[in-house]
Amino acid sequence: WEIECYARRVGSPVDPVVNVYRATDKAGLAGSDDARGQDSYMRWQVPEDGEYFIRVADHLNLGGPTYVYRIELTPVTPSLKLGIPRIDRYSQTRQTVVVPQGNRYGTLILATRIDFGGPLEILPQNLLPGVKLFAQPMHPSLTLVPVVFEAAADAPVAGGLVDFRAKLADPQQPPIEGGFENVADFVLGEPNNAVYITGVVQKLAMSVADPVPYHIEIVQPKAPLVRGGTMNLKVLVKRDAGFDGPLTLQFPFNPPGVSSRGAVNVDKGQNEGVYQLNANGDAMFGKWPMI
Repeated sequence: WEIECYARRVGSPVDPVVNVYRATDKAGLAGSDDARGQDSYMRWQVPEDGEYFIRVADHLNLGGPTYVYRIELTPVTPSLKLGIPRIDRYSQTRQTVVVPQGNRYGTLILATRIDFGGPLEILPQNLLPGVKLFAQPMHPSLTLVPVVFEAAADAPVAGGLVDFRAKLADPQQPPIEGGFENVADFVLGEPNNAVYITGVVQKLAMSVADPVPYHIEIVQPKAPLVRGGTMNLKVLVKRDAGFDGPLTLQFPFNPPGVSSRGAVNVDKGQNEGVYQLNANGDAMFGKWPMI
């Protein structure tokens, strides 16, 4: 069972300490303090059928009419949550997907498997009109997968909150499906930028935007990258007439066991960049997408 006490998170002055006791001999079996900030949370395996007590106490043994709390007991069930890795804890930078008309937008999707394992499939559904996505299944050992969204040239310029989802891609296990969850920190304070108020949106903010004046394309290698070897990926920039500005190419995902030198600069007026990959001696075998 999951045992969770809500107090400080719902505005109560209680600093809860939760303990579980056996009814027959009052033996203490489990306890929790400050697992969710100052609130309590724990998982408890019931040793046998019988009667048990849960005690909730304030850490300083205080009380009063406003010292309220809520305690929840829920069975442990597998679940799946999706998100975009944060590059800044206190902002929404890159927590949205903006796809230019006739072009693509790449991002990493972070998957959190809770009480299950296995490969995941990103579901190409519930997207904005004229938008499609490309993603290969997420390997059971990975928590990140690159996803590319592509908008048709005539896709309507619009935005919305999308029910972005994935599912367990193992027919030998019970079906599990989960969606996107974005947390925004609204009010911070002392000490150490403690978060006082947050907002949670269980949708992915997505929009189709006006065109940008370039496309980029990775040239497909003619030979594989071998363990202990290197490879130069050529990236082509196709510029619209009148645009010759410099570009910075960033590669947010490398296959397991593969490293790189980081960003690649394409100077003003240039149309090519070279991205060097290095594979260590135990890099994972397979075909991997690069974005």
